Amino acid sequence: MLLIVGPGNYHYKTSSVVNRLKLSDMIRFHHIVLLGSVLLLASCSDANSPETKEQVQSAQQANLSSPINSDMRFQQLYRKVVTGEATLAEIRELLTDTNVAGLTNTLHGLYTMRYHRGVIHLLDSLWQQNKTLYPELSWELLAKTPSRIALASTLNRIYIGQTREYINFIREHKDEEHEFHLAQVAIALGLNGDPADVDYLEQLASGDNVYIVQTSMSALALMNNPKARDALIDIEKEFSDDPRSKLATELLWQAYRWPDQKAG
Repeated sequence: MLLIVGPGNYHYKTSSVVNRLKLSDMIRFHHIVLLGSVLLLASCSDANSPETKEQVQSAQQANLSSPINSDMRFQQLYRKVVTGEATLAEIRELLTDTNVAGLTNTLHGLYTMRYHRGVIHLLDSLWQQNKTLYPELSWELLAKTPSRIALASTLNRIYIGQTREYINFIREHKDEEHEFHLAQVAIALGLNGDPADVDYLEQLASGDNVYIVQTSMSALALMNNPKARDALIDIEKEFSDDPRSKLATELLWQAYRWPDQKAG
């Protein structure tokens, strides 16, 4: 159901690459929900088309999409990050990326490297914008809002307690106008899982921007709590004549095994 693509690059196709994954698996393999991730609407395209099959095969092999990085080296390094096999030197190289979608995805992907002490030190330095330790990194992009939200999300997930600084930073950007920024906020809130953010995500999912709609619905699925589940149920009913209704149905089954587990 998920491919990693950036705003303006989403394709209305369906991938079954994570159909067999439980929500916990989705979160562990969080490269499927990295910033810029988009849920692909099945009803907007013929699922048996050659293009769809090619996309599915590509996602199964590497879960990478060409808009993330055209450079094969970065694709290889990114794959090592999300599988937890990258060295610190390779991570630093990946953070020289000048593609903002690829860079934000990397920052989310570094959650899988959280057991590496050097990575934690690097992430803290990124948050403090300590450029002297890592002068070669793409600091101009790392200082921009999408990258900072992605970084805050990863640090928020790693440090569990005493993370108010990070979650506050994410929420401060809830009124952003740029769709890519809002998508970062949506997924970050989804990964955080606080029911207090459900109403906001449901509001985004009720809007007209397809990219934001898809991403915010993805975030509701990631939350894995009853309030988020019920929000998806409401969306499914309210937009019964809209493709997002079918998307809500699919997410409800994948994330909550609903309707087997009834709301209430």
